[in-house]
Amino acid sequence: MLSSIKRDLGLKDTSKLIPGHGALATVDDLKKYLAFLKDTYAIVGAGVKTGQTLEQLKKEHVLAKYDNWAWDAITANDYVEVLYKDITHGKEGFRAH
Repeated sequence: MLSSIKRDLGLKDTSKLIPGHGALATVDDLKKYLAFLKDTYAIVGAGVKTGQTLEQLKKEHVLAKYDNWAWDAITANDYVEVLYKDITHGKEGFRAH
């Protein structure tokens, strides 16, 4: 996925990126962010697959390993909710197969 992003945007390994929030970023920062997106989606998705509710996932603090990330734009629990709703298509009790 990163290679297609780099190609589509014409990025080189030395490119600098101007994010919507935060400091100037590098291609390495983009790689880390992409890994974050994949991992957090997988974590919440695994909870959905086992039948956990949104409130259970929030209470269990499933994204605790990302506590040291900057959460200026959204709280961790709000982000869990965004992922949960995306995975379940907004349907509480949805069970992924």
